Amino acid sequence: MNSKSEIAAKLIVEAAVGAIAGNVRGQLGIAPVVLSERQCAELGLPPGSNTMFYPADESGVFFDVDEARMTIWYSGPDASRGLAAVETALKRAYPQVKQARDELDTREPSLRVRSYDVRFDNGRLATIEIGYPPAGAREQKFVTQVIGMERKKTQ
Repeated sequence: MNSKSEIAAKLIVEAAVGAIAGNVRGQLGIAPVVLSERQCAELGLPPGSNTMFYPADESGVFFDVDEARMTIWYSGPDASRGLAAVETALKRAYPQVKQARDELDTREPSLRVRSYDVRFDNGRLATIEIGYPPAGAREQKFVTQVIGMERKKTQ
């Protein structure tokens, strides 16, 4: 059985970043549950959300797609392993990845945020912002936003 950190790393690197890079290889081998509008509303998501749930452990991992922004999140004791799982998978799949920053998250004071940029030959850029619990944190949450952008062509 996959842990939540392993599922999140797979969703972030293979699905989200892979979609921006243009190299998604097909199925992830994990079957999602597509959430209904009512279930999304119960999570506080806006109407029209495109959210999937990947069961794991006592709960699971959520994956929401909103145009060029994909958000992956979960909570629980495995949240402290999320950053290392994603970094390992990200560096293995995309050796050109560059860390941009690591600081307190201004939106979520209980988290730190580490961001990465990955440039691709297809003219696209992926920005990965990983919100993770600092050592000793009481609240165990993990959230990542992956944003795809087109790079401007220089003359």
